[in-house]
Amino acid sequence: MNKFKKVTFLDNAVETKIPYDWEVKEKSKTLTEFTFPIGNYPKLGLSLECFDNPKLVTDKDINNYLVEGIDKNKELEKINTDVFKIHYEIRTSEDNVILWKVLNVLKPRNFRLVRLSLAWPNNKDANNVVNKILKEIDEVIKAFRFSKEKTGFDDLANLEYKIKNIRLEVKNLWNIFNIKLP
Repeated sequence: MNKFKKVTFLDNAVETKIPYDWEVKEKSKTLTEFTFPIGNYPKLGLSLECFDNPKLVTDKDINNYLVEGIDKNKELEKINTDVFKIHYEIRTSEDNVILWKVLNVLKPRNFRLVRLSLAWPNNKDANNVVNKILKEIDEVIKAFRFSKEKTGFDDLANLEYKIKNIRLEVKNLWNIFNIKLP
């Protein structure tokens, strides 16, 4: 990855470096697609999510969260004290899919999750082309940097968590109306 360009996401909460010849298409603030110089297929999908979760405290909790829905025997890689990574592959006779999850912990209870996915047909030519791309993707993942400061997206995640977990009381007015209030 000699020549690269910096790309940022979520108001600079996440940044990385990608090869200059990759094309970037932002589909929304939380969804981006990358295409490669070989054409429009395959595409590397990247989705971002900020969330608040006071229950993710230990490395074991984080591991359980990241492997939810997949093989529980996957090894969690701790990139540094606040960044974790896991990847897994799904191969069939017709298709290959590789998925990566990179989780940033912003203490005390904010998280930023980056999901990447790449799918391609399972044949010799496609596999040879994609093997070169996979090496570049590993470099892109190693280049991820996360802001140490909270962004508006982190604040929205906090608010969303509070709204989801708000407890409402039913108040009876004049024995006619019931209204739910926090």
